[in-house]
Amino acid sequence: MNKALLAAGVCLAALTGAAVAAPVGNVSAGYSYIDVDSNVFSGKSVNWNQFNLSGSAGYDVGSNWTIQGDFAFRSDRLSIDSMGSYEVSLDSWRAGGEAYWRDQSQGLAGFELAYTSVDVGPAVLDGVLVGLRGEVFASDTITYGAAISYNAFSGKGTDLRTWNGNAFLTYYAAPKTALSLRLGGSTTDIDSAPFTPETWSVGGDVEYLLDSNLSLIGGLEYRTTDFTVADFDTLAVSARLKVYFGTEGTLVQQHRTTTLEPSTTAGLPFPFL
Repeated sequence: MNKALLAAGVCLAALTGAAVAAPVGNVSAGYSYIDVDSNVFSGKSVNWNQFNLSGSAGYDVGSNWTIQGDFAFRSDRLSIDSMGSYEVSLDSWRAGGEAYWRDQSQGLAGFELAYTSVDVGPAVLDGVLVGLRGEVFASDTITYGAAISYNAFSGKGTDLRTWNGNAFLTYYAAPKTALSLRLGGSTTDIDSAPFTPETWSVGGDVEYLLDSNLSLIGGLEYRTTDFTVADFDTLAVSARLKVYFGTEGTLVQQHRTTTLEPSTTAGLPFPFL
């Protein structure tokens, strides 16, 4: 509950401040079904459902600088057939903000700072994330960019230090259609564990502008996590609705004038984060 209030408070503050200066932003909600390599659980069936919600709001403070507040919430629910009614629940949070310089003819560069948290049953890990990100507006139809972040977690007598990196390339095939390729990688040092998990991912999505400010996004992502003793592979199929506010025009115009989506929700190198 405290984390929900914190996330809501950060967003409310951003929205309140932005309302004075013609806010821009977006809110999205979606669902993913994650297929797990059957060898992980000796061929037994795993039901993995993921729900997510995120939003951001910001305003122009002059000299091409924008500041924003953002939040993200992700809830994972797993059930394993071979273990009867056994279920695993995991919730991850982010509440923070970003500041960036953006020029419509060139691109953007900025930084982010956020509180992050991961709840797994009775275990809670709290962290602080700092990161850098940038984008290049290569042409009217191509944008590419990258982000890197560092997240320090602590909880239950365990300290974790995570590095995350991701990159993307977006091609605007039509005024209302965008095709994106995404790559990601992360590594974590866990004080109490004899291994250092590493995750790599590759995926793509298609966004279609249904109305002037409403879009539908469909995605596919393959992810593998190396736990030293074994690999954990997943394939996620996702769908998401996104609402833009304070912006208008084609999809490329919306993307280059709206706020940025969080580069990562929590920052741990696991298949669900």
